[in-house]
Amino acid sequence: MKNLDCYTPVGQKWIRKQYETNAILEKHYGVEIKPSEEDDCPNDGWIYKDDKLFGVCEIKNRDYWSRGRGTKMTLEKLEQNPTYLVTAEKLYLLKEISQIKDINSYLFVNLVNSNCILEFKITDDFFGEFLFGFTEENSRTRYSSNDYKGDTIRKNAYLPIHNNPYFKIIKY
Repeated sequence: MKNLDCYTPVGQKWIRKQYETNAILEKHYGVEIKPSEEDDCPNDGWIYKDDKLFGVCEIKNRDYWSRGRGTKMTLEKLEQNPTYLVTAEKLYLLKEISQIKDINSYLFVNLVNSNCILEFKITDDFFGEFLFGFTEENSRTRYSSNDYKGDTIRKNAYLPIHNNPYFKIIKY
């Protein structure tokens, strides 16, 4: 398992940032986010409220819209676009966990250049169904946070930003 991205210097930087994001969310919502114990776990954390498992989450930290072009990721840049791109597989894994455990699932994206966190409530806790529609298509993205691994083509989901009642912006 030592060949995982989280063991590289760049990966370690983003793991530290993930813990900072957890702390912001914990303070904002009065919850506890326990990171997944396995490094190759399909989700980033478990959300507890009043010592009861409440949700599962994927946490992203973004500082570039396009690392290759050096375009910074900011709230203003995001608002110029109608969607946020995420690997579709991540959403389906959150959905599966939500259905098995009868909990909500979330995607949190820390826009480090804008001091805010994007919150997408992905599924409900009753049926574990997606709460909003999104499009999917194969597109080119970076393989990982480690640029030396290059680009890859994968199925990505495009989550709507505008007029999405399950999307919030948390400023910190």
